[in-house]
Amino acid sequence: MKNVRLPTHTNIAAKQRKANHVTLMCDNGYQFSRGKSTRDLPCAILRRSSGRIRIPRCKDYSDFSLISQIVRACGTKLDKTHTFNPKKTKDMPFKNSGLYLRYKKGLDLIFVLDTSSTVTRRQLNMAKKFMKMIVLIFGVDERANGDGTHIACVNYGTRTRVEFKLNEDAVDSKEKTLKKIEQIDYIGGVTETKLALVAVRNLILPSSRRLESKKALFLLTDGGGSNGATKQIADCLKNEEDVEIYVIGIGRKIRDLSLRSLASKYQNVFAIKGYNDLIRAVKIIVEMSFRGKKELHRKISQQ
Repeated sequence: MKNVRLPTHTNIAAKQRKANHVTLMCDNGYQFSRGKSTRDLPCAILRRSSGRIRIPRCKDYSDFSLISQIVRACGTKLDKTHTFNPKKTKDMPFKNSGLYLRYKKGLDLIFVLDTSSTVTRRQLNMAKKFMKMIVLIFGVDERANGDGTHIACVNYGTRTRVEFKLNEDAVDSKEKTLKKIEQIDYIGGVTETKLALVAVRNLILPSSRRLESKKALFLLTDGGGSNGATKQIADCLKNEEDVEIYVIGIGRKIRDLSLRSLASKYQNVFAIKGYNDLIRAVKIIVEMSFRGKKELHRKISQQ
């Protein structure tokens, strides 16, 4: 092993598991393929010329396991190849509550994240996982006028902070976007959802260079801060700006009635009390975006 150079984040395990084998292990947050963090290589392979040895590489799969669970959660419904037509609503099992992977004029996804004082660290981490799942599945298009996906995020509590706008250089790839999401932190204070939605209309929507793109907004909140003025602004976004609003209620004390009034339709409201609810919500939102389970697997393998 003296002449063998191990790939980055790959190490030799302190405890060897099999005779005549070398056990390799990955650093925390990294895995080999198929979710494994250890691999056993025969010593015979390692005795070959070092230039011809192919050592397995550890990759960053911190979010891959989340997406893999979506495949299992989709179950038999994705086993049947199904081509969805947006003009034929009878083909849509979830009453048009999903999003397509591609739109002719592009897709703009806007995250509105509640980080007020009532949101716990666990709830914030759950919201970030949801955001990462959506980014990993829909991807990010670096082209300003492409037909892919652009991402934006508004963080709010007592005040608002635009974390990134649509088509910014800081979020022109999946890797950059995931990193920016991980860096989001608390603002604190009371839940001023109204201010966040105003920021979306005044700052985020004008940043899009694709006037006819499909626009979807994900409001991630613990359920507070919704009143008459908030509903008026939400109605303005839905009716005048043609924004599809999804409300993701995170926590056990969400007020469903107030959340429903902000969403575009009843099917766009999801209550996430735990990890299983998170997987279920993402599954419903993205299920219609794939023509079948094979395409979903192909999308995941590219991460």
